[in-house]
Amino acid sequence: LLPVCIDENDVLWVNDSKATNVEATYTGLKGLTHRRAVVLLGGLAKVCGTSYLLYITLCICHEFLY
Repeated sequence: LLPVCIDENDVLWVNDSKATNVEATYTGLKGLTHRRAVVLLGGLAKVCGTSYLLYITLCICHEFLY
């Protein structure tokens, strides 16, 4: 996860479009549970596909836009 900025509402903006795999994204998201954050995801799934990433993201996040 690459922190981009913290906005005027104390929301952390993070770029994770270069994650190496879904598990790396999951681990990074777990570290953000203590604060409000917007995470930018992208890229092509190499193994698991996007449905697994969607599932683990929904387990951690309070809001999710797809």
